[in-house]
Amino acid sequence: MNLRAVRWLPILLLLAMLLAPLLARAGTTPSGDSGWVWSIETVDSAGAVGTYASLKLDAAGHPHIAYYDAAGILKYAYHDGTAWQIEVVDGTASVGQYASLALDASGMPWISYFDATNGDLRLARKQGFSWIVQTVDAAGAVGRWSSLAFDAANIPHIAYHAAPGAMRLAYFVGIGGNCGGGGWYCQTIVASGVGGHISLALAGSGWTKVRIAYYDSTGGDLRYLYYRDPEIGWVSETVDGVGDVGQYASLVLDEAGLPRIAYYDATNGDLKLASFNGASWQLQTLDSTGNVGQYTSLALDASGWPRIAYYDVSNGDLKLASFYGASWQLQTVDGAGNVGQFASLALDSLKRAHIAYYDLANGDLRYAFACVRVSFTHTPSAPICVGPVFFQSVVEGETPLSWAWDFGDGGTSTDPNPMHIYASQGRYPVSLAVTTACSTALATETLEVWDVPRAGFTYAPDPVCGGDEVFFTNTTVGSGTLSFFWDFGDGETSNEPDPVHQFVVPGVYEVQLLALNECGYDIEEQSLQVHGAPALAPSWEPITPEIHTVVTFSAALSSTL
Repeated sequence: MNLRAVRWLPILLLLAMLLAPLLARAGTTPSGDSGWVWSIETVDSAGAVGTYASLKLDAAGHPHIAYYDAAGILKYAYHDGTAWQIEVVDGTASVGQYASLALDASGMPWISYFDATNGDLRLARKQGFSWIVQTVDAAGAVGRWSSLAFDAANIPHIAYHAAPGAMRLAYFVGIGGNCGGGGWYCQTIVASGVGGHISLALAGSGWTKVRIAYYDSTGGDLRYLYYRDPEIGWVSETVDGVGDVGQYASLVLDEAGLPRIAYYDATNGDLKLASFNGASWQLQTLDSTGNVGQYTSLALDASGWPRIAYYDVSNGDLKLASFYGASWQLQTVDGAGNVGQFASLALDSLKRAHIAYYDLANGDLRYAFACVRVSFTHTPSAPICVGPVFFQSVVEGETPLSWAWDFGDGGTSTDPNPMHIYASQGRYPVSLAVTTACSTALATETLEVWDVPRAGFTYAPDPVCGGDEVFFTNTTVGSGTLSFFWDFGDGETSNEPDPVHQFVVPGVYEVQLLALNECGYDIEEQSLQVHGAPALAPSWEPITPEIHTVVTFSAALSSTL
């Protein structure tokens, strides 16, 4: 066998062992994220308009908003794909508070709301180009906190508050009802303690599939209501009873029909989320950066991940909390000041958020649309070594019109997915700007590029004598995590950075240092001569001298090296 190959074998084995996990880590990873870039516009500025905003999206992704005008009328705005259209739905005076909008199976809008003049629950539905308005429940002081939804059979249901602290449910039966001119059936489902903040969802068809989150003002609790069976009837359970919690409850059901509720913790001023996993409720605090979490509005995207629009009281901002599979991200959507009350959130098929809300500073109805979100990945992800790096852009939302890459070393590109070669190690700020029809989003990340190490060493003392301790000083230059392997040429090795070694037998030794990082290795080799102790060899003539004979003595000094 080749002797040099035998000597290198442990080094090569070490190299393979150390590089294996590093190579396994290489791949793509999400990088700089712009977060959603928002397009914000004023929908209605007719004077103190936009409270009690309720937003839904139609099949084309166009927004529809029901809202209250402080003049005492109920209004409706929708975007036809070109511009906003605004209509007065009910102008009979002091109507429109607690508006709740839903679209039926044909995409037509229905709005439940409170008639403050008569203390009634009212419903408006659009038929053709006209609005049909009816009183659903006139039992007296009913209709606040109304929440309207259609079940799987396209039957409308409304949950609402009835003074002094009851909750009622109305659902359309067509004939044989007991309210709303006989077309609706109304029943009390909670007799007392309801403090409003009612949110309705339907798990299928029929009133027995009704699910409701609400605030229990008696105990300051968040509660969840559902119909169990004919024998037991309605069951209300406490979801969170720690402190004063449950105001601004917003309920949705996931694909399995399991509930999730976003709500406000008034005791701590936090935004919270409750999720039922089939066995128990799991509670999370999502934002505790001040007095935050009022006017919550919860929606699930196509992946089942939650997003919550809410009002930051401390800063007067509209915010959005988004879950993307690993962690929550909090973002200020509109920080113009005193904006974000009565937030209502909906997500389109591309997972883009649409939010209607009230601008208190100007008394306007505003609308925010998540225009574009940009991030990028790169291969390799880690380690990144001198040489080619492959970038890939990830764009959500509007269709990109252009890409502008800056690789931080003077290089640029306009390709969606470019390759760039880094010539030397260093830290490079990489940015990607993507322009769409509505905005430009910027994603950034600083890449740390490494090179292979440059191995080197010195030793002392010099010269070296047999039996001396030799002190090796590692002068390797390199980045990343450095590992070392020494071969002293006499059969001994070390993986210390600066070893001390003793050569016993004089001779010439080829000392090698292998330096290794995540990008590769380098070897420095030096010949080291080890000297032996000098030998004294005396002699004389004659070898066997006689008495009175002159003897000549001499000595020879020799060295092995």
